[in-house]
Amino acid sequence: MEHITYAELRQRFRDHERSHTRTHLIGNIVFTADSYTAPYSLAARTYTVSSDNKAFQPNMGGYSIYGSSADGTDSLVRLEQYMAAELGGKDGWKVDYCYMGTPLDGNSDHISIDGHTGTWYVIDEGRFKAPGARYPVRCYLLEHEEYGDEVPALIVSSCGVVLLDDVWNGFGDLIEAGWTQETD
Repeated sequence: MEHITYAELRQRFRDHERSHTRTHLIGNIVFTADSYTAPYSLAARTYTVSSDNKAFQPNMGGYSIYGSSADGTDSLVRLEQYMAAELGGKDGWKVDYCYMGTPLDGNSDHISIDGHTGTWYVIDEGRFKAPGARYPVRCYLLEHEEYGDEVPALIVSSCGVVLLDDVWNGFGDLIEAGWTQETD
């Protein structure tokens, strides 16, 4: 996935919303680890946002950016209040990088995953809740399209954020990492 700056993400969202009012784009904002006083995983620092936010739409009376963390620990957070690049001030959360996303489903294939070579496809899916999370997230077990089960699988969120890599035992590895499975 192509890393872009927050300014580029914001501009792409605004350009899209000017001409496509019925469909919306999805993006992920990754905040730096030093934005927080405690250590957080990459999934906890990655927030999925939609271009369907007032900050990206022309002629809106308000200004807001709602996003949810990839691991489900935060849902519908008013990000503009925390972000240094928005209203959070000099001590606000700093954006490390952003990337555009396409929501996955059970039939997704030819998926590029940030930080991993080749392409992947979905072999299983389920809803799981991270340790300490309030909300479950849809998780997908991915297998490499070229090497199959000869290499470790990945478990990702619905927007392609890696929740667990080096997976050899399917969702059992996620449960061993402290996640709980939710019924659909």
